[in-house]
Amino acid sequence: MHGILSFVWSVGGKNEDFVHKPLDKYLFFAMLNIGMKNVLSSLLKAASIYILFVCLFSAAPVFAAVSITAPSEGGSVTSWAPSVNWDTYQNACAYSYDATTYTNLDCTNNGSDIPVPASYGPWTLSIRGTDGDSIDSDASVNFTYAESVPGCTDVSALNYSSSANTDDASCYYIAITNPTTGASETSMTWAPSVNWGIFAPTNCEYSYDGTNYSAVSCGQGGTDISAPGNGGWNLYIKSWNNSNSSTPYIATVDFTYSDGVVYGCTDSYAINYDSSATEDNASCYYIEITSPSSGQTVTSWSPSVNWGGSPTACEYSYDNSAFITVNCANNGSDILPPSSTGSTFL
Repeated sequence: MHGILSFVWSVGGKNEDFVHKPLDKYLFFAMLNIGMKNVLSSLLKAASIYILFVCLFSAAPVFAAVSITAPSEGGSVTSWAPSVNWDTYQNACAYSYDATTYTNLDCTNNGSDIPVPASYGPWTLSIRGTDGDSIDSDASVNFTYAESVPGCTDVSALNYSSSANTDDASCYYIAITNPTTGASETSMTWAPSVNWGIFAPTNCEYSYDGTNYSAVSCGQGGTDISAPGNGGWNLYIKSWNNSNSSTPYIATVDFTYSDGVVYGCTDSYAINYDSSATEDNASCYYIEITSPSSGQTVTSWSPSVNWGGSPTACEYSYDNSAFITVNCANNGSDILPPSSTGSTFL
């Protein structure tokens, strides 16, 4: 009798390597082929022995797929700084630009020793790592290697360059620095300030309706922007340089403006005196008896009163306590004469 032992994992494969198997349960088929010679014939019969066992390792799989962390998939690269995540257990690392011919690398360099592509244009970078048991792990990424074109890459900037792919910190902007959004301005605090952009514009204008613009000097930084009237406003500014572009750049800010003057009646003797008014607007009105006049001796009764403003209730009295209602529209003509002759107060 002689025997040959073979085996197969229930998850596939015929490798006896336990090191790279994850923590799990496996069914192991041990195939024992026993050649028997007997009276029947030289018949080869096979017996299968099934052994269920559990891999009890202290950690999850230690073999991980390699990956390319830079350049990124579909990205455009102008500054070459490749980066690769090699599995800790790799002992052979290589790269390729044609996915066929691989060149060895030093795994400890993490891809920094991958050379720059031979020319500008689209490329596919492939990497391959091999562990101690010759198990390969591959990764690849598509990218474009482009010539660096410095310039402003911010589309909101005045000098945005659609052809630039490397920002060189040259961007500049138009902005209203004062007043600020939501601010409350008065004639005492009005100090407009504008950043027209460092590109030295030749034309600068402002508007309070976004349609009708007035020209100002670009060199004044917005200090020559006139204050609006009382109320809520949107201040618009725009600037452009005829030598660079005919398209103006626009910025806006909303704020509330008050000229700081409170108009009203400033006469404390007036009926409608306004203590908060800082400038009289000729709106004061008074109540007065125009007839009879003070100290006059009256023999013919024809009273006359200026009730002031537009009162809704009018009364008179001779003792300053018992008041009698009259019609304001009659201007005092319905005031009755005193009940007796002599001195009195109306």
